Amino acid sequence: MNPRTYYELRREARKVPDEGGYSLQDAEMNPGIIRMVVAKVVDEDLLRKMWEPFGKPPHADVGDVERLSYGLMSGCDVIADATSSAPNEEFGCVVFHPPYFGSAPQSESGADLSLVGEWVDYCDAVARAMKNVWKVLARRGFVAAVGRDYRAGCRRVRLDMVYLDAMDGMMDLEEVWVSEPDVVLIARKI
Repeated sequence: MNPRTYYELRREARKVPDEGGYSLQDAEMNPGIIRMVVAKVVDEDLLRKMWEPFGKPPHADVGDVERLSYGLMSGCDVIADATSSAPNEEFGCVVFHPPYFGSAPQSESGADLSLVGEWVDYCDAVARAMKNVWKVLARRGFVAAVGRDYRAGCRRVRLDMVYLDAMDGMMDLEEVWVSEPDVVLIARKI
């Protein structure tokens, strides 16, 4: 995927209204992102099913969009590892917000991305999960990949670039939203 396209879209990015009620220190995202995703599903008359492959217990109302959360912590609809499995159904959208490299453990499972110690292994796991996203997206479906630019020890982590690499050849980037410090990449299945 061409980084120039990404930077052009980022300059024109829509700002997500800050709804509060979330913790950046716990790597939570603004609930306004979920509301904008749901509005996009409804506005585009897409299949009203959303998958969160690294879901946490719901923190935003999804209206009449059916939500399925995968995760390795209690409170998720399905306890599963999204880097190695995906639901056997289609979704109109996927909210992709994996645990961050170098973050505090999100679960006690050895498959938890927050426990991956090597950068290359983390990027490989994100790419495997993105392939599972591609498999479940319905025709015209989209992914909203949420991440940020941060430091993990001495490493600068650019999740936007990791996501672009993982999407390459499978999805086309259409737009970018911002909710500081997060960026949301909206991409469609090719």
